[in-house]
Amino acid sequence: MSLPLPQGFSDLVNRVKTEDPFSTRAAPTRTADIWDSFTYFVFLDHNRTDAEASYLYDLLKHEGLLEMAKVQHLAGKWSGQVGLVASSKLKGLQPGRKTSVLRDLMTTIADSEQCILEGHRYFRKHGVTGSWITSRTRTKPDVDKLLWEWGWNDYQKNPDHIWRFGLTKGILLLNSIGLALNYCPPSRQVHRFMEEDMGRRPISQPSSGPSSQTSSIWSWSTDFAAIRGVQTVASTISPQTQRATTADVGHSIWYWKSAQGLLAFTRGGLRKKLTPKRFLDFLLARSYNLPDFSEALHDIDVVDQLATDLRSYVAAMP
Repeated sequence: MSLPLPQGFSDLVNRVKTEDPFSTRAAPTRTADIWDSFTYFVFLDHNRTDAEASYLYDLLKHEGLLEMAKVQHLAGKWSGQVGLVASSKLKGLQPGRKTSVLRDLMTTIADSEQCILEGHRYFRKHGVTGSWITSRTRTKPDVDKLLWEWGWNDYQKNPDHIWRFGLTKGILLLNSIGLALNYCPPSRQVHRFMEEDMGRRPISQPSSGPSSQTSSIWSWSTDFAAIRGVQTVASTISPQTQRATTADVGHSIWYWKSAQGLLAFTRGGLRKKLTPKRFLDFLLARSYNLPDFSEALHDIDVVDQLATDLRSYVAAMP
């Protein structure tokens, strides 16, 4: 780590620990609740935003298409039913973000179907429950093995693999139910933080050819390097942040980088002007707590207005 922490970052981590900590989330006891969390992350794919993934999840949950029994009943016909729902919804919408999301879903539905069907197979095969998932995450080797089962894309060596459910989604799922707190998802926000703000050089992709095995090894190497970087940040700032976990730091990165992401296509370098301190100032000025801000980020009907408000606020900064 050659660069100091961005201004106000430790204060942001403290705010996360106070208002939105993963450590207070109890692991669900019911299989249905763990499955519900899993199905949300199925749609956090293909570069969708949190708001777009939430829109699809809410739509299909309302239609009953995410229930375990329904997925089992439909099996390979699941994507067809989802397509009918999307087509019907499109007829009543004006062109905009929702129509773009629905059309994108219809072109990528095969990935969503394979992910949800393989996830269903995994849940049934292993009898996933709250006690089961807690027992599978007691130690670092336990967590590593579980993440490998879900995410390593080699069906010969790893028949339990769930299609397009790699490290980021796996750790997001575990963190969201209060588990694996010494990990954080190696999301695009985390990679950007490590490279732009902490000075980590990207790991060069090997030139030995585009084989899937080589690509997977490179991808996991870069992802675990990012996780280790955040673990180092967490251990460094713990005295100032009441023993922040890696998950707390990763969640703080998500908040800040997601806010910066709302400014990504503006002129004048607004994104770089939004430091963690200024992000906290914005929350104070608008009387937001972090859960409020997260809810707005996940709401497709609200997030664009949030971006407009944030742009106006940052543009007025000296």
